Amino acid sequence: MTRPALPDIASLDLDTLMALAEQIAVEHADGHFTLMRFTTGWKCLLGTPELSISRQISGNCKVSKSPSFASAREALSAFICARR
Repeated sequence: MTRPALPDIASLDLDTLMALAEQIAVEHADGHFTLMRFTTGWKCLLGTPELSISRQISGNCKVSKSPSFASAREALSAFICARR
């Protein structure tokens, strides 16, 4: 039996990418994922980074170590591809 081919991630629209990211988040992080825009680009992380004052250093570390992308679409695509 042949497995159906997955669609090329580059051909998916933003709504579909968001739905796939949400599905991954539900399966791996109780539904939590974070999409952020900075001056250096977009980042997408599994879970919710802890950014409260008492734990700011560890939360910022997780965010700063994440790769930046030129668009939300690229950040979501990388997020999804890393978990396929």
